Amino acid sequence: MYADIIKSMDGARTIKEHITKLQDILDTPPTDPQLESCLRAAITSLIQSQHAAAKAGQSSQKVRLNPTTTTVFKQLYSYCQQHATAGTPQWMVAAIQAGWTPPTTP
Repeated sequence: MYADIIKSMDGARTIKEHITKLQDILDTPPTDPQLESCLRAAITSLIQSQHAAAKAGQSSQKVRLNPTTTTVFKQLYSYCQQHATAGTPQWMVAAIQAGWTPPTTP
């Protein structure tokens, strides 16, 4: 799921397309609560941007969510990139955040 979000954010899409893509990912509930929280914040920000773009008549303009200066998107992208690069499964990220520690090999 982390890689799917990165791929989605790297693509040039309209704001509406980004909302749809990220919402589709969110509809498969992430097991990582922090990821879910970041996704919800990003979608909320995109909805606000969509409203502003529609008022300005720019709703069909294509944008990339990475690279961006918007903090909510930078946080989501770097969070996903960190876990995708490490190859850590969502369940393990969620378990570690809840206090679980992986067993050590003797």
